Amino acid sequence: MVQRWRRYRRSAYLQRKVYAGNEYTIAKRDLSAGYTLIPRSLLTRKLTHAAFLVALYLYMAAGRKGRAYPSLRHIAEVLYLSKSTVCLAVSALQLRQELYRYRCRKQNHAYARNSYYPTGWIRSALPEAAPFPAHIIANPLPAVKGGGWSDFQQATRY
Repeated sequence: MVQRWRRYRRSAYLQRKVYAGNEYTIAKRDLSAGYTLIPRSLLTRKLTHAAFLVALYLYMAAGRKGRAYPSLRHIAEVLYLSKSTVCLAVSALQLRQELYRYRCRKQNHAYARNSYYPTGWIRSALPEAAPFPAHIIANPLPAVKGGGWSDFQQATRY
């Protein structure tokens, strides 16, 4: 379970405690709610704290199905983050290929909730790669005659 702690600091200018930020910790002792499997690659990647939290939440929401479909607003409310931070975190996870986002549309072509597929489940569900066809390996492409791209560039100059 992820716990949120609000951090405060003493402001010399205001002469009082002011809000400094959130600190998130994972409760190690309370395992009564079960557990969530996450790929080891998620722990080794350099992610922001918000991206790591969003990834943990989406893996938890995906469960055994391998598909999570919470709205961005719901993720932001549950994790006490802003919606823009959640959008940036999802984009960062997509760029690092930890997550696949599928944009869903309603019948009237308005956007609905996104569906999120953690790539750990996608990779494990895919069959092994088929061997490359032998007839292609035996007959490689013929060599290109001429200079190739440089000849094309010279021919198209003004």
